[in-house]
Amino acid sequence: NAMREATADFAEATRDATVSQQNWLTAYTEDRRERLRTQQAEDRLRLVFSPSCAAVATTDDPVELQRVLDTCRVSQVEGGRIVPAETFEDFEAILGLSDALQDYAESLILLTADWSEDRKALSEEASATGEALQGLHGSIAKISRSKSDGVIEQAPAIGGIIGTVAGAYLEAERLDALRDILGAADPLVAIATEYLRQADELALSQDRKDALTVLSARTDALRDLPINVAPPVFRAAQDDVWAAHEELLRITSVQSPFPQMREAHASLLLAAQKGGDADELQAAVMDILELAKSVKDVAEALSDEEQ
Repeated sequence: NAMREATADFAEATRDATVSQQNWLTAYTEDRRERLRTQQAEDRLRLVFSPSCAAVATTDDPVELQRVLDTCRVSQVEGGRIVPAETFEDFEAILGLSDALQDYAESLILLTADWSEDRKALSEEASATGEALQGLHGSIAKISRSKSDGVIEQAPAIGGIIGTVAGAYLEAERLDALRDILGAADPLVAIATEYLRQADELALSQDRKDALTVLSARTDALRDLPINVAPPVFRAAQDDVWAAHEELLRITSVQSPFPQMREAHASLLLAAQKGGDADELQAAVMDILELAKSVKDVAEALSDEEQ
């Protein structure tokens, strides 16, 4: 029961972390898109589509059509030349990966909700877990190939993972099944959490730069006020500086929860491999508590940002 509860706690914290990240990165992307479009309008930027887009109307072959779509871009006219238009990280693939990790967490919740040996339930859970890990593997592959980082080549083959998961549900004990599932998933969780951490850091670093820019601008505005300005006006400018400083400190304090998620999953696996050993399980519980705290802190910080 202790192993079951620890796994359920991990799964719930993971689900909450992925949902929080999806909401935050979606809002972040929309904000960046709006800023970029506004700046392009203020600059009276002339946008054109790249010449390769025209081939969409004359290409029937699916492979060639995909190649055309991959090169069809919105461009901008700059100094009489057509150059790629400025874009931003839209996190589409990362959101897909986060969603896939959420599916894995949901499958663990399903697994731990019923600790019986009912074979029909076991079969349904095997199917859900297998599909979740297949989706996780596919999302990792998509990102790895776009980055050309070779990570997917180092990941276990999906066929072997699915085979392990399917075989896990033939085990006599749920704990044995859980051990095999955590073991099959662990390499994928390690890769996924690193990609998700990188995405968090990319967005957070931009937020930190923005906060520092605002603080600098408000400090300059206060410095440039005439010495004889009315006290309420001076006080308002001072308040703006204090608020900008607090915002900089707040966004700097936000840390991605995904490194803790990686550690907690590995701790759970170790505890399962040792048959639910009390010491290993206690270590896993502590890691899960750290994960839950991190998820809560991030959610609260991002909630403050939205307000």
